[in-house]
Amino acid sequence: MSDKITQNQSIESQLQALTKIVEALESDELSLEDSLTKFEEGIALTKACQESLEASEKRITQLLKKD
Repeated sequence: MSDKITQNQSIESQLQALTKIVEALESDELSLEDSLTKFEEGIALTKACQESLEASEKRITQLLKKD
């Protein structure tokens, strides 16, 4: 993968990278192999975004329980 997907990446940067992948896939300029590679990157980014959102949801739930 060209960009390492880490939990340290902000959700905004993850979504921006995902948007670029979608644009590349929609351009019809990629070979099948490149398309598959981009698709795999997109799946990994989607999972990372989901994990970030779940962590945020847990944090919000904990904060609401404190009040």
